[in-house]
Amino acid sequence: MKRPSKVGNAIRQVRLAKTMSQESLGIALDVSKSYISAIETGKRPLQQGMARQMINLFKPSEEISRILLGANGSHKISIHTDGLSGTKINIIKDFAKLILTCEDRDARKVGRLITQINLNKESQLDNATRNECPKCHELYCECEEYEDDDDLV
Repeated sequence: MKRPSKVGNAIRQVRLAKTMSQESLGIALDVSKSYISAIETGKRPLQQGMARQMINLFKPSEEISRILLGANGSHKISIHTDGLSGTKINIIKDFAKLILTCEDRDARKVGRLITQINLNKESQLDNATRNECPKCHELYCECEEYEDDDDLV
């Protein structure tokens, strides 16, 4: 018999703190009580989708969330932020949190969107530059000097 894992202990701890039985957790996640037991005791691995469901259900601490999300052998990544503004760093952090907690199909949609943006980057940047306000350099601003002409496409 396997020993309970760090993941299994974390699930049990959060489940008991929410006063849920294995059976009620299984019902909430649409799995059997024995499946929950097998995860908690380390006999079965916690799948990424199930980890996300548990995080959405329990709203655990960041530490427990990291334990659950790391359950399937995920690796930490490093992003070099030298030279980036605080705004861009915060956007990267928010984006990473979103991706970690969304469903795989939604993550794939985001990936396709990023690919599309990269493929069309030059034309999008050219269009954005042509449509920006000459005064504040924002797109579609409220400046008096900016007029939204139809021929600026």
